[in-house]
Amino acid sequence: MSTNFFQRQDQARKKTGRLLLLFALSVVGLIASTYIICLVLFIWVDGGNSPAARNPINPPLLLGVTAGVLFVTGCGSLYKIAELASGGKSVAMLLGGELIPSNTRDLTLRRLLNVVEEMAIASGVPVPPVYLLPNEKSINAFVAGFGPGDAVVTVSQGSLDYLSRDELQGVLAHEFSHLLNGDVRLNIRLMGLIFGIVALSIVGQYVIRFAPRSGSRDSDDNKSGMAIFLFGLALIVLGSIGAFFGRLIQAAISRQREFLADASAVQFTRNPDGIAGALKKIGGLSSGSTIKNIHASEACHMFFASGFSTRIFAMLATHPPLDERIRAIDSHWDGKFPQVSIINPRVVGDEPQIASPSKKGPWPVIPGMPQMPLPIPAGMMGLADTAVRKMGKPNTSDLHFSEEFTEGITDEVREIIGEPFSARAAIYALVLSDEPDVREKQLAGLKTTVVPNDLEETLAVEPMMSALPAGTRLNVAFQSLPALSQMSQRQYKDFRDRVSELIDADQKVSLFEFCLQRVVCHHLDQAYGLVKPPPVRYTSLTPLNPAASIILGLVAVKGNESSEEALKSYTVAFQQWNNSTTGVPAISACSRMDFAKALYQFEQATPQLKERLIRACATCICSNRQVTAAEYELLRTICSSLDCPLPPLTIE
Repeated sequence: MSTNFFQRQDQARKKTGRLLLLFALSVVGLIASTYIICLVLFIWVDGGNSPAARNPINPPLLLGVTAGVLFVTGCGSLYKIAELASGGKSVAMLLGGELIPSNTRDLTLRRLLNVVEEMAIASGVPVPPVYLLPNEKSINAFVAGFGPGDAVVTVSQGSLDYLSRDELQGVLAHEFSHLLNGDVRLNIRLMGLIFGIVALSIVGQYVIRFAPRSGSRDSDDNKSGMAIFLFGLALIVLGSIGAFFGRLIQAAISRQREFLADASAVQFTRNPDGIAGALKKIGGLSSGSTIKNIHASEACHMFFASGFSTRIFAMLATHPPLDERIRAIDSHWDGKFPQVSIINPRVVGDEPQIASPSKKGPWPVIPGMPQMPLPIPAGMMGLADTAVRKMGKPNTSDLHFSEEFTEGITDEVREIIGEPFSARAAIYALVLSDEPDVREKQLAGLKTTVVPNDLEETLAVEPMMSALPAGTRLNVAFQSLPALSQMSQRQYKDFRDRVSELIDADQKVSLFEFCLQRVVCHHLDQAYGLVKPPPVRYTSLTPLNPAASIILGLVAVKGNESSEEALKSYTVAFQQWNNSTTGVPAISACSRMDFAKALYQFEQATPQLKERLIRACATCICSNRQVTAAEYELLRTICSSLDCPLPPLTIE
C-alpha cells in the first residue's frame, strides 16, 4: 500500500535520527583514530620510555583527544549550518546561482518560471524563487531549503539549453517531490554534519603550516617538530577518510529517495517520456550532469542527477545509475542514448505565452466559489479523505488547473507581482477596505512606510487587484512570494507590520484577510530567517486538545451562518479529532493571536497528529454537505501553516 504525505514526512523525520546516529559513529571512529595516532607519536618522541609505551590507556590523552575532535567537528558543523541559515538561497549562491527576476521577459527563462509556477500552484506550496547556474553547461537541478517557506529551485544552464518543456517539467516534478516528501531539510542538515567531519582536514592544514621548522641542533626539538608535522598530516588523512565515510552517508540517505522521486514525477505529470527523456539526454551529453563548482561535492545528494563522476567508486554514488532509473520508467528503452543539441524555444514551438490571456477564458473555473458551493456527494468524510490523499501527491488535474491559472494572468498583474516594490503594494491593495472611513485610515498609515511612494504604488495597482475574481487572490499572493522575498529584512519587517495595521484598521478581520496575512507572513518569516521549523514536541493527543478546540472552533464559526450549526459542526469535528464522543470542550471565540498560538503548537506535532487535525478540519467544513472557496482557502491556510501543502480544489 502506498504511503501518504504524513507517512512520508514521518519517514523523513526518522531518517534524521539515523543520520545523527551515523554521524555520531563517524565521530567516535575519528576520536579512536586520532587517539591512536597521538599515542604512537608520543611513544616515538619519548623513544619508547614514556608511560604511554607501558600503558596504552592514557585517560588524560583520551580526554584531550575526545574534547578536541568534538570541538572541531562540532564547530565545523555549526559553522556550515550557520552559513546555510538563510535556507535554500544560501545553497544556490554557494554553487554560483543567480536569481532569475520574476518579471523577466527572456523567453527561455520565462518558460522555466512558468513551469515552476505551475508546479507550485498544483502542489499547493508557495512559488519558490528560481536560481540559474549560468556557468554549468550540464543538465542538472536541485531544490534546497528547510521547508516550503524558504525553498528555492536551482537549474543549470544546460537544462535550459537542451531540455524541452515536457522534459524540464519532468525534472522539476522530481525536485518538487523532494520538497513535498520532506527531503530538503534532511539534505541541508546532511551538508552541515559532513562538513564537520571534513573540518579535521582543515585543522590539519593549519597544523602543518605553523609546525616548527627543523633546523635546531637539538634532536629532541627536531623530533617534536616532526611529530607536530606528522600529526597535522594525519589529521588531513583522517579528514579525507571522514569525507569518504561522509559520502557513504550521503549515498545511503539519498540513493533510494531518487527512485521514489522519479516515480512521483511520473505520477504528477502523467508523462513518463518527460523525465525519461531528460535522463536519456544526460547520458547522451558529453558533460552529462557534472557540476564544476568547487562546492558541488557538498551538495551532490541534492541534485537531480549525480553532480560528479563516480565511475571508480560506485558505492559513493548518491544517485542510482542512469540506465536503472530510465528502465524503471521506460521498460522498453533500447539502451541507446540520443545525440543532444541545443533547443531554441522560438524555433520548436516551445515558446512560453508571456502573460497572455488564456484561450480557455480569462480565468479557470474554480469549484467551490462562494456563488457556487461544491456539494460533497460522498458524505461528510469526502473532503477529509480527498485532502489527505491529494496532499503531497498533486495530479494532472491539479497541473491542468495551474496551467490555466498562470495563462489567465494578464501582463499587468504579472508585472506587478514580479517586482518587490509593486508586489508589496499589491498585498496592501488586497486588504484595502471599501468603507471610506476605514480606507482613509489605512491610506494614512501607508504614508509612514520606510519605502517612499508606497501609497502611490498601492493606489496605482489597486484597480487590477480588485478585478481579480474571488477564489484566485490567495493564489496570486502565493505567486508574489519570490518577489517579496527580495526585500531587505528591515523592509520586510515594516511590510509585515503594515499589513497587520491595514487589517486591524476596522477592528475586525475577515476570513480572506486572515488567510492572506497568515500565508504570506508564515512563509516569508521562514524565508527571512526570522523563524525556523520547530522540533517535534507533541506526540500524543491530550496536550493538544486545547489547541485543537481553538482551531476547530474558528473553522466551525467561519463556515456556518448560525451558532447552532457551528456548534454541531464543531462537535462532530472534535469527536473526529479525539476519536471520542465524550469530553468535547465548549466552543468559544478566539483572537487571531490565540489561533496563531494554536497553530504553532501543531507545528511542533508529529505528522500523524497533523493528519488528524486536518481530517477534523475537513470534517468540520463538510458537515453542512457543501464547501465554499472561502472555507477551502481557510483549510489550505491551516495546512500551509503546518507545512502540509494542499493543492487547489479541482474535479478529477
